[in-house]
Amino acid sequence: MEVKLTTIKTLLSNCKGLESLSFKRCWNSDEFDLGEENPRLRKLVVDRCMFGPNSHYFIVNAPNLQYFYYSGLNNNFLVIDVRSLVMEESVLDFCIEFEGNALFLYKLMENISGGSTLTVCNYFLQVVPIGGCLLRMPHSLNVRSLTMKTSLEQNELLGITFLLNRCLELDHLTIELGLPKKYLDYELPVNFKSERFWTDHARAYACMIYTLREVVIKGFKDLRMRFICLPISLPLEES
Repeated sequence: MEVKLTTIKTLLSNCKGLESLSFKRCWNSDEFDLGEENPRLRKLVVDRCMFGPNSHYFIVNAPNLQYFYYSGLNNNFLVIDVRSLVMEESVLDFCIEFEGNALFLYKLMENISGGSTLTVCNYFLQVVPIGGCLLRMPHSLNVRSLTMKTSLEQNELLGITFLLNRCLELDHLTIELGLPKKYLDYELPVNFKSERFWTDHARAYACMIYTLREVVIKGFKDLRMRFICLPISLPLEES
């Protein structure tokens, strides 16, 4: 269903008390620019929506937004700018088939760095270490609960390291194991052997020494993963 930007703005203007807004399988040929402040909006869901080829900016100005969910293609966005002062939880589930510029993650991660709960996908884990993204990312994230959807393939290990290095206050870690999905433009930034990655390259993550209390692994099928997954000495909950 097509939902024009003017329609969305009219809805927000007429519904001053609106706190939850969801778009599911919608399409829009305009720039998604909601730069005008929406102080009552608490929850925003964008689920498998399509935007026009000239839509390069996704902007939402909601200072009280607490929950942000984005699933599907990133639609050639150069910037995803979600302005919130009280973000609590973000779910990022981008389609692995996307072939464009991944630098849009820089601004997005800056926006949500204060949130305590974060879920990321295979795409995120693969593109974070490449294309200049890593140097532009926040030095630390306020994340206490982290969920990573991963297959623990070689092309995801540097992304996992990035998150563990920056989540200094991490308390709960969930790993959702799934089938391998390779980002089409992926090139390994450095050469290493995945089976020796943690012993040869991994550092002592501060979160694992000081704050991490619980690790949950979902889709756990191979006992070898207990040893190659992460350098964890905590009891693991399997499901």
